[in-house]
Amino acid sequence: MRAWMMEVKDDTTQSWLKWRLHDYQGYHHHHLLEKAEYWLGATDLQWEKHWKWDNSNTYASYFKWLPSEPNNYLDHQNCLAVRQRCPDDADCIDYGWFDDDCYQKKFYICETKGILRGVPTTKAPRLEEKNVDTA
Repeated sequence: MRAWMMEVKDDTTQSWLKWRLHDYQGYHHHHLLEKAEYWLGATDLQWEKHWKWDNSNTYASYFKWLPSEPNNYLDHQNCLAVRQRCPDDADCIDYGWFDDDCYQKKFYICETKGILRGVPTTKAPRLEEKNVDTA
């Protein structure tokens, strides 16, 4: 079965992601998951500030950026990630997006198409740490 890094293209998918990560963290009660960061499947490696989904090869038009993001800090942040919980910052959005160095270790979320009562679905996230291969 083929799987790929998750693509979040609308509010419905973002809400599902937020619900699923919150549910997973609540079920496992692990302190590392409280402020976990996860890779999503987009980069701006080809063209700065133009985020492209790896699997569908389409440019992103929906974003849920954290304040001051994306910032391409030190010209090395070209991969998209989501932060489950914010530090104590009133301007921060839980499950907001940010750009980061593609070689950072983070959990990642993969998806695959399936059929459940005729509706395309996304499988539950696999919570593993991995460096993103940008080659």
